[in-house]
Amino acid sequence: MCGKISYCKAKLGPFAEFLMVPSERIHSMDIPEPIGHFYYHSRVQDVEDQVEKVDGHYRSQAKIQLAVLKSLIKS
Repeated sequence: MCGKISYCKAKLGPFAEFLMVPSERIHSMDIPEPIGHFYYHSRVQDVEDQVEKVDGHYRSQAKIQLAVLKSLIKS
């Protein structure tokens, strides 16, 4: 990594906007298992794991929004 803070904004309709940061930036809280490597096309290096890799802005945004909607339905 280059050491710069990176983030992703995901807009969910006109009412909600989420800001996501890479999990390596979060040190003091329990976080759930990852559901995907989003914006994988802009990666610095390949990741060898079983987590889904999602390329492209629109596909990444769609997957993020779907995950948020699913979590809201489960609640």
